[in-house]
Amino acid sequence: MVQGFTQVAANGYLLDQFLLWDTKGHKDQWGGSEENMAHILLEVLDAVTQVGLRLSPVGYLHLEHDERGRAVFDYLLPKLNHYPFAYVHTGMLEDTPYPHLGGTVTQYIRRLYDGTVIACGGYDTDSGRQVLQQGDADLIAIVRPLFANPDCIEKVRSNQSLTSYSADMLDTLI
Repeated sequence: MVQGFTQVAANGYLLDQFLLWDTKGHKDQWGGSEENMAHILLEVLDAVTQVGLRLSPVGYLHLEHDERGRAVFDYLLPKLNHYPFAYVHTGMLEDTPYPHLGGTVTQYIRRLYDGTVIACGGYDTDSGRQVLQQGDADLIAIVRPLFANPDCIEKVRSNQSLTSYSADMLDTLI
């Protein structure tokens, strides 16, 4: 039994590929139906405890969007309520509304999953605060402002303006 890690089933990683129609063209025990597609992730979760799970129901990185994907997550997310997760973490670059989900990915996950939800996807302190106040998430992953502002916490506490994020900033990390 494994304890204390984040299992990434998002953003094109291996387990995510079992959850997406575009990568599951075959009809073996792991494809062809929502139940079969979710089965391997549920087996992994049976073998671990104290896990965080990152999901991206519409994170089609290099894949075609497929509206059938919602049915896989409609099946999977309620089942996750039976696992002792530390959290479910949304894996989105931008957590914007999707009409077929009836809101953002975080709002969709919140409707079907009862545990701790961490929202991720282009949030800053103001938009993150709003999501928390609405009850859509329990925690916010604020990444880009931290890259741009190593002193982000102090700036927020003292109500100073933040330096805007730019992808060029990542070049300084190499």
